[in-house]
Amino acid sequence: MGTNQLKGLSFILFIASTSLLIGCGGNLIPETRKVHQAPSSEEETGVIVSGLSEDGIANLLSQNENLTIREINRPHNLYEVFGASVSELKAKINQPDVIVEKNHYVNVKSLQDANPTTALNLPAPESKNALIAAIEQNQHVKLEGEPLLFVSSCKLNRTLAPKISVKDNQGRDKNNAGIFFEIDQSLSLDASNSISALNTKKLSYMWLITPPE
Repeated sequence: MGTNQLKGLSFILFIASTSLLIGCGGNLIPETRKVHQAPSSEEETGVIVSGLSEDGIANLLSQNENLTIREINRPHNLYEVFGASVSELKAKINQPDVIVEKNHYVNVKSLQDANPTTALNLPAPESKNALIAAIEQNQHVKLEGEPLLFVSSCKLNRTLAPKISVKDNQGRDKNNAGIFFEIDQSLSLDASNSISALNTKKLSYMWLITPPE
């Protein structure tokens, strides 16, 4: 009776220890080959590889000891690879459904300015519509349709800026320079508490979203 109990206990301990070993073996990328710091300049950027499995990344590392990896989003198979060119990685991966392209650094701080007038880089007053020209110049877009009608109805005040209040449902990056959110997460913006510079009425606004170039 005592022997059977001991065997049963041994079997339970074996199952528990096996489960623990499986749980600890989830990451195939060695810690020594990982880069944890995101690029802070264009010169520091690597190559984006999207759609390649973790096994595929581990295989790349085994073929080239000079490669290092930044895990941008491991569950979505999104990585930044350092130590090889785009053409070299494409040749090694050789999978048409895997995206391999050069990463680029976008300096968010250079796009922002504490002074709204300076940030807009407003054209001369004689311009037909200075606000439209400023938006098209700084956002690199062509206003048409409803956005054009909306901006055309706005009154430009060169001395007073409205009180802008924008809330979002995501966190900020470590430098508080912009909104940071993961792939597949939604972004909600709310500017309903913004107030006109001319009175205490709520500010009418429209969102104009443009991606980095």
